[in-house]
Amino acid sequence: MNVCKYCSSPVEVSERECAGCGAPVQIRTEPVRPVDIENLEAEILKVFVDFEDMDVLHSRETVPAKKLRNARKSFNILPEEKVILVYDNTVFGSNKDGFALCETGIYWKKTWLNDSKRSYITWDEFARRDVWADTENYDFHLGRGDVLSITQGNAKRMVKFLIALKRIFGTVRF
Repeated sequence: MNVCKYCSSPVEVSERECAGCGAPVQIRTEPVRPVDIENLEAEILKVFVDFEDMDVLHSRETVPAKKLRNARKSFNILPEEKVILVYDNTVFGSNKDGFALCETGIYWKKTWLNDSKRSYITWDEFARRDVWADTENYDFHLGRGDVLSITQGNAKRMVKFLIALKRIFGTVRF
């Protein structure tokens, strides 16, 4: 069975759009190559250097195996997808909530805290979107109703990390 890459609802190949979120159905059998940054992972890790002291943000090399497994399962990350960084938004450190920066885009878990329509955005979409930070509620809005909730760790610094990440691709609106 296939699932919608945006909301994880079950979809059939013959369907034109997802019944769960209305997104066009596109069945992926292999990851899409990242947007036109030759070395996306290196650029993301350059941003990460200033934030690596945060115990809720982990690079692929530092994330415990159980947290990575939980993130992959909870965020519906494709098995062949290369994870670059994960943000753990849980109180007890299970990484069943938060987001993951991957080779093809950003995956996150939709919860009652965020009113997201989807749970995945490609780097190409991220680059084109007008994103903004709600510094009062510590939400990072990805446009079109997609929201990352930032509640664990130093939320202000985490929002700053996401703003710095967006600057790889362009500007940020507040």
